[in-house]
Amino acid sequence: MPNQEQPLVQVDALGWQADGRHILQQIDFQISRGTFVGLIGPNGAGKSSLLRCLYRVNKPSSGQVRLNGQNLWQHSARTVAQQVAVVLQETTGNFGLRLRDVVRMGLTPHKAAFALDSHHDLQLVDDAIEQVGLTALAQQPFEHLSGGEKQRALIARAIVQRPKLLLMDEPTNHLDVRYQIQVLELAKHLGITVIASIHDLNLASAFCDQLLLIDQGKLIGQGTPDEILTERMLGEVFGVCSSIDQHPDHGHPRITYHYGYLTANNKPPGGDHA
Repeated sequence: MPNQEQPLVQVDALGWQADGRHILQQIDFQISRGTFVGLIGPNGAGKSSLLRCLYRVNKPSSGQVRLNGQNLWQHSARTVAQQVAVVLQETTGNFGLRLRDVVRMGLTPHKAAFALDSHHDLQLVDDAIEQVGLTALAQQPFEHLSGGEKQRALIARAIVQRPKLLLMDEPTNHLDVRYQIQVLELAKHLGITVIASIHDLNLASAFCDQLLLIDQGKLIGQGTPDEILTERMLGEVFGVCSSIDQHPDHGHPRITYHYGYLTANNKPPGGDHA
């Protein structure tokens, strides 16, 4: 049984190369159980590459990823799937499945080959679909769903999978604002450890307990939204001018971006914070 005081995820000196290029270098962090973590950084910083290392697609070139204190690559893919669920922004290969069939796939890591679904299994599926508000669409073809409905269905699949860790790669990308909020609220209320790459920094601030900031393949900051989301950081890493105050609802940083600063001040982004 894992030590409950031990971090669920430990990443030590992680590096990953592709085509002779260093994509990730010397990444170190720990994630406590039950924490909602936002992975942020500019486009091309290495966020998706890091997530792929965490769900056993990219094998690290150096260092290691530990889950419950054990090297992720010393487990079978099936064992990892019993503990780690993944929601990606692009969903392909559903092969005409209905929404309910996609959610049922969450049962697979916990069942023997060719085992039939029990009444209890199917009740788990239906309960998960209800939890994400899609009962009325359970028999609809998955490809006919909207982007937000697909993401909620994949979260329902993760609920059925019963993971310790949920990894989400840009889950709000291409979604309307309403669905962006709904998807993150659903993930937040699962009560498990979540690591999600999030493009919208205000959404990251609103929902995340901790942020991991990556730039050019290196982890350059880890902390609360208050610690990471500063005007200096936004200027230096994202190349934008901004003002930050406290959001009246959740109390975390609220970012207001400034426009036209190059014309007005003849200064590059972040120039006021040198």
